[in-house]
Amino acid sequence: LADLTSSECRNIFIIRNSDLSIAAESEFYASVTDRLTGLKTRQILSIKKKLQELGKLTRADSTASLSNKEEFGKIKSRLDRAAGLVEGINTLEDEIEKEGFDRLEEESIRVRKRKIKSGKK
Repeated sequence: LADLTSSECRNIFIIRNSDLSIAAESEFYASVTDRLTGLKTRQILSIKKKLQELGKLTRADSTASLSNKEEFGKIKSRLDRAAGLVEGINTLEDEIEKEGFDRLEEESIRVRKRKIKSGKK
């Protein structure tokens, strides 16, 4: 009968008045559902959990953010700090351009080259 074990059949067909619960109910239903539908729910959940660990994610879904757990090296904090540094660098680049420091640096290099050339002659 649909490749069910004897304990699963007991859970389906014999429910006593004194005990209306099913032993390991969630696992029982997952197992029966997997067999009847051909799905592999437990394997899928196991794979999702492993991906969550490998990806250092807070949840095992496509909208999960990075975890900030110590065991994952506080990856979220590190990424946030890196993003802050990138933003700071971009701000400094804009200031350098605005103040003309890049042109001053280029002029300084030209002057040094002229000094070196004139010193060799």
